[in-house]
Amino acid sequence: MVDRWECKPTIPVTASLLERYPTLARRFAGADLAIHGYRHVSYLGLSTEEKRADLDSACRVFESRGIVRTGFRAPYLQIDDETLALLRRADFTFDSSTSSLALPEGSRLADEAKDLAISRYGRKQAPQISSVHETPVEIPVSLPDDEILIDGLGLRNPTGLWHAFEAMMQNALSTGSHLVLQVHPERFHIYESALELLLERSADCGAWVASLSSVADWLIKNGPRSGQWPRNSAFAFSVTGDLDAVSIRDFATRTWGA
Repeated sequence: MVDRWECKPTIPVTASLLERYPTLARRFAGADLAIHGYRHVSYLGLSTEEKRADLDSACRVFESRGIVRTGFRAPYLQIDDETLALLRRADFTFDSSTSSLALPEGSRLADEAKDLAISRYGRKQAPQISSVHETPVEIPVSLPDDEILIDGLGLRNPTGLWHAFEAMMQNALSTGSHLVLQVHPERFHIYESALELLLERSADCGAWVASLSSVADWLIKNGPRSGQWPRNSAFAFSVTGDLDAVSIRDFATRTWGA
């Protein structure tokens, strides 16, 4: 699908999966791969040394597979200033571990999505967002994501999902901002029809469809000037999908720590 729409997706991958499943790196050739931890654990619960060790292990795996790593997304979208400092010292270009509501304020869907976002992604510590001329550039995930829309709000049909996507797209269009869609691969079959329509309509509306690495490079060079995306694009749009489990065993390990 992304090939048809000339869209390079950003796939944050838990690095231990690349060790366990050697063919994964080849299957995602051409995608923008980011680090999603070495293990899928909350960084907020780790000591400084544990965070450093996990991040170093992930970087070694990417390097051993010949994967250029420029970005990071923390598991469970939970990050703090200590982790950002580690990313800065490791020369990451962007972080995409924070989030922002991408629906118009005051709508019923926005209110419900906000409550679910707080319950799912509430943070013990709020990171200080760096200037776009510093690295890593912070690129928030647009909420509601697939977990909120599908699991939280129970939207599983293409029409309901498209209405949510359309509202998010119109909000990005009216503000000239950046829509960062998040869909985990295990839910792609539910998202598929609505996502393809979103890609089509975004192209019709003059969106700049780009990976997070490309957006980060642009922001570092040009700053976040609203409406000043490349080629005078109306807004920026990125498709991302965290890959943190492949088999049933992976899901069990992530859920129960087995």
